[in-house]
Amino acid sequence: MTWSLGEINPSNPILEVRYSGVLDQHELTEAFTAATELAQQSNVWRILADCTDLQGGHSVINLYEIVSKLAALEGSRSLREALVRPANSQVAELVSFYETTSLNRGMTMRTFDDRESAIEWLLQ
Repeated sequence: MTWSLGEINPSNPILEVRYSGVLDQHELTEAFTAATELAQQSNVWRILADCTDLQGGHSVINLYEIVSKLAALEGSRSLREALVRPANSQVAELVSFYETTSLNRGMTMRTFDDRESAIEWLLQ
């Protein structure tokens, strides 16, 4: 599987989504649906998106569609998402596009080079 959801620790309420390999449009949509359903059910809108091992497979159009869906969700204004930058520079550009597009829609996003900094920011 190219993505996975982590358990939400009640003392550290962060929803973690890990991406790896080649994530196509279908898998991106699956990950989005699973993560947002869990965020809504648990009312946890602090998300750690670990893209360290992501290799691509989707387009800016796919990401734009995801951001549009996310912006329309009830609760998305409470969203605080930390993105851990992938090692692949071309894929890092897609992550930056996602961040910028989300920021333009009024959501709180930030990209980090490491998990520790991302988690620290989420818990502030």
